[in-house]
Amino acid sequence: MNKYQLFLISALMFATFSLTAQVDSMNAKKDLIIGKWSVFSNQAAIEVTEKDGIYQGQIIWLSKPNSKGGFPITDVNNIEKVKRSQGVMKMTCLYGFRYSETYGVWEKGYFYNPFTGDTIKATLRMKDDNTVEMTGFAGFSLDFVKEKWSRF
Repeated sequence: MNKYQLFLISALMFATFSLTAQVDSMNAKKDLIIGKWSVFSNQAAIEVTEKDGIYQGQIIWLSKPNSKGGFPITDVNNIEKVKRSQGVMKMTCLYGFRYSETYGVWEKGYFYNPFTGDTIKATLRMKDDNTVEMTGFAGFSLDFVKEKWSRF
């Protein structure tokens, strides 16, 4: 084996290892959002999971899980009247998000706030390992929404 062949093999091995490291790094970044997050100004917590590259979140904790009458909180603000009797606990409120490797954000998803009845087309961005910033627009009035989440 001559020097050229040895150099070529070495370069290919280096490129393979570098690419593997980059893929591992990207996977680690996109999965940073997976976990439990305090949302709605600490009124609730959601658990974010991933399946087939799509991220979603379900309400797992409420600061006030019951109404004054002692019954579980329901989705009374939902614009769909038939859904107003469904419970808020275990509700999927975050759905359709995909990780953008280009921008390093989770985008093209929606966040439903059962406390207001608003659905927000949102983008999620990690500010650090324990903080998420959600930005988007709510309702038909195009009100800009910005909220910070903390790990729960």
